[in-house]
Amino acid sequence: MFIVLNRSKLFFYFIIFVTLLALVFGIVYTLQKKGDLHLCSEYARDLQPQNPPMVGDDVEELQIQLKRMGYYHGEIDGVYQGEIVQVVKNIQRELGLNIDGIVNTQFYEAIYLGDTYTKTVPKDPPKGELKIVVDLDKRLLTLLNDGEEYATFPITIGKPNSPSPVGDFKIVDKSLMPGNNAFGTRWMRLSAPWGGYGIHGTNNPGAIGHAQSGGCIRLFNKDVEKLYSWVPVGTPVSIYSNRWPPTFRAEYKRRMMGQDVVYVQRAMREFGFCQELGDGRFNEEMENEVKEFQKYLGLPPTGIVDENILYLLRLR
Repeated sequence: MFIVLNRSKLFFYFIIFVTLLALVFGIVYTLQKKGDLHLCSEYARDLQPQNPPMVGDDVEELQIQLKRMGYYHGEIDGVYQGEIVQVVKNIQRELGLNIDGIVNTQFYEAIYLGDTYTKTVPKDPPKGELKIVVDLDKRLLTLLNDGEEYATFPITIGKPNSPSPVGDFKIVDKSLMPGNNAFGTRWMRLSAPWGGYGIHGTNNPGAIGHAQSGGCIRLFNKDVEKLYSWVPVGTPVSIYSNRWPPTFRAEYKRRMMGQDVVYVQRAMREFGFCQELGDGRFNEEMENEVKEFQKYLGLPPTGIVDENILYLLRLR
């Protein structure tokens, strides 16, 4: 059976499609502008001299690393041209590499002189209840086994303009060999509702211990391979930091989400509320917790966190 559509119907459906498409892009753009949606971008391309020059976070990361090593003294502008290209060629000449100005995984490995794994980590897998705790300030990831520290790994965290998420999440997906080799050899996606964050490996071992990622948590490839083999999907992950607190909105109510919601949840936790929350979602459960908190304070149980509540939570 064939359905024949005249021009007016085709035009009608086309308008609906375009409207829905514009609505989706509008929502994504709005969330990004508000800082509520973040896509953890990790490049997996070779940098090479060209005209026009290559531009991006991966170029900025290269500039940061070579400046830290004392090779590069120019501006951190994310543009692969001029001095940064010449610095790469000088390093290639110094290391006996092909002097072509191309930066790839082999280049990063050649300029890194440290260990590519953590020697103090146990060889045997843990057998108890597992939880991952990430301290962004110390740049360490710790695996807890039945509440006790079992293994600790150094990590790369997000840059100030693309910080790693703070909150209480879970591993919701695992990939053995990510298609994008910027993620190294393993990828574990986190349940942060405002972006595509994850724990993964790296093609740049020299960045471990520094704030250079697009927001994800990076480990040495050998470290993430071990962690990946130990932790299943569903493993809780708590991420903490005392730096870069978010900008708080005037009020919070159901259906809101974001990094700032995590801070509200954790502040309420100090008063004995929101014990099971910290994921950045203002859902029905959090609304009920807010109502109970308001009753505790002798306030009308509206379920809305306003300026007065934020002040009492010491977030203002």
